[in-house]
Amino acid sequence: MKVLFVSHLFPPRHQAGAENYAARLMRELGRRDHELAVFHSEKIISRRDGTLVRGEFEGMRRYTFVNNLLYRSLADSYENPAAERAFAEVLQEFDPELVHFHHLLHLSARLPELAKRHGARVVMTLHDFWLQCPRFGQMLYKGKEVCTGPEDQKCGDCLSNFKLGQSAVERIGVGVASFLGEHLGVDLAGLAERMRPVRQRMEAGREETRTFEITAAEVRARNHTLADACAAVDQFFSPSRVVRDQLVGWGLPADRVRCSPYGLDVERFERVPRAPKKPVRVGYLGTISAHKGVHVLVAAAKLLDGAALTIDIYGRSSYYPEYARSLEQAAEGTPVRFRGELDPAEVPRALHDIDVLVVPSLWYENSPLTIHEAFASGLPVIASDLGGMKELVQPGRSGFLFPAGDAAALAAILRRLAAAPETLADLDPPQPTSIGETADELEVVYGALVNRVNR
Repeated sequence: MKVLFVSHLFPPRHQAGAENYAARLMRELGRRDHELAVFHSEKIISRRDGTLVRGEFEGMRRYTFVNNLLYRSLADSYENPAAERAFAEVLQEFDPELVHFHHLLHLSARLPELAKRHGARVVMTLHDFWLQCPRFGQMLYKGKEVCTGPEDQKCGDCLSNFKLGQSAVERIGVGVASFLGEHLGVDLAGLAERMRPVRQRMEAGREETRTFEITAAEVRARNHTLADACAAVDQFFSPSRVVRDQLVGWGLPADRVRCSPYGLDVERFERVPRAPKKPVRVGYLGTISAHKGVHVLVAAAKLLDGAALTIDIYGRSSYYPEYARSLEQAAEGTPVRFRGELDPAEVPRALHDIDVLVVPSLWYENSPLTIHEAFASGLPVIASDLGGMKELVQPGRSGFLFPAGDAAALAAILRRLAAAPETLADLDPPQPTSIGETADELEVVYGALVNRVNR
């Protein structure tokens, strides 16, 4: 089959869960003689906004849509005529039988309709709550507290302090960089990245970072547009029950939403017998951001009173540099060590070097790949008792749960483990689904859909 993947971002520049999973599936399906291509967005300030760049990903076709986030309204963040034109060009050139959407963020909600009009079958993996939550699908009210569900005015209030796109200062800078890159051949992307901390300090607290004031009517308009997009999808895949139930409650048809766990390259991870001893080695792997709850782990570390353990934090800090700096200051005098970002190839080694993984996220999460990776390594997990984390971690069998945001409760678990490391050896994390098993399932669904339209 000819299958086009669509993702908001993509490796190697981006290494978060959804895009890594999409790349993993592409590799596996490509090995099975299917013809694969990917269409994704990328911020490239030295390129003109809306440009379509052709390349390759491990021998497969890659189409990169340049989106420099020059939004002036909420609608610009989910309806993008330039993305639609670029996608239509890709449909004509690649001519897929099936389009598998992994995310529409930074692209356009109209893409599933375009794919269906082209004659392709359409499926979508639900990696988060973005269909109903424009705050990057995190369901965190104003970025601080778990949201119980969307309401038009509530969403408008939440979004009014959220930076969906470039500020006025950034738009000017992107325009200059694009002109220099397009007309003079100057690539300023590296300089822009180095200047990011300076720019963020300049803009801290300034009004232009509050990009829009959002009304309830604008939120309703977004909901209608996203509902139309979903009507073009033949089959949804949800890696967790919490995302399925939430989005079915929002309006997705239950008979078209299939629970399908994330598949993992399990052969990359060696499941080794573990015999933890003092000091217990605690780890965190993920983005250094507030919604991931890294500060909760740091706060717990300050309550450990000399307990025999170490805490290694691996992750990219450049997305939120001020937050990362505040963590480093708060961690002074604790057993916390900041180890920097891991290359995906280094993750198995990092998991083998710790005794327990902590996932302290403050949002529901979906089905965190880092938990699946830990389980594949035979590593137990301590996680917040929310959403997909609560589904995966069984207390007393594969790890422990604590109330989200409760540093004292997390510290209590860590103190118990530090005093009795043998507790960890008694746990038995489950073996996760393999990427091969997931690809087997997709081939059946893809084939049934494609054969149905070809009859």
